[in-house]
Amino acid sequence: PGGDFLMHKHTFKWMRSQSKVELIDRKMRGAWEKAGAKTAYERAMEKVRYILENHTPDPLSDEVLAKIRSIVGETEKEMGIKSHTR
Repeated sequence: PGGDFLMHKHTFKWMRSQSKVELIDRKMRGAWEKAGAKTAYERAMEKVRYILENHTPDPLSDEVLAKIRSIVGETEKEMGIKSHTR
């Protein structure tokens, strides 16, 4: 609670690894223009496309799926929604 952590050795040691921003380009303007002058929005959209095309999520465990189904089922009952799984 409170205090100044910016001048501590620990902060200096770890700050670079904790703040690697992929979408913000910190190049000088000339270098940025030579590299294509992409905006943060354009870089974000490229990242989104890459993730959607290449990411394969791990499947949920049976335990997690059962819990989700239970929550959805309870909510459907509370709201008077006919379940499509019953």
